[in-house]
Amino acid sequence: MKCFSLLIAVFALTLTGCRLTPPMAHLDGMTEQQRNIAIRAYQQGDFHTAQGIFLKLTAPTIADAQSICFLAAIYYRQHEYQAALNAFSECQQHYPQRQEVWLNAAATHIRIATELLLAGKSYQHSAAITDDYQAFLQALLRLQGMAAVEARQL
Repeated sequence: MKCFSLLIAVFALTLTGCRLTPPMAHLDGMTEQQRNIAIRAYQQGDFHTAQGIFLKLTAPTIADAQSICFLAAIYYRQHEYQAALNAFSECQQHYPQRQEVWLNAAATHIRIATELLLAGKSYQHSAAITDDYQAFLQALLRLQGMAAVEARQL
């Protein structure tokens, strides 16, 4: 039952940001308890608390590889895209077989490109925005929608 509850917590995490479902590593009781607290904080939108705990869990003395993946999702949700890309890169080193890690990194790049074009659009006069610019922006927005997490287990 405890394993099922943990899986539900991870599933809920994926509903709020990026897809992150690498298998949970076996942890000692205290570390697992801290991870569960961080997951609950993340689910409640308390990214700063979750981030602080996950940062402690990634310290060399604990080195919980799963926590770096959670940190990447937090950075993504906080619009800290370079930090998210760095964390997803580290997550890829631990879980290269997990396609959602690669999809998350790609979704981060799409988000960066989308925000770049949106920022550029604010400096343009409406009449000056080319059809190509608008079409590319719309394509990125559609891709970003495809990268959105669906309510299903991955």
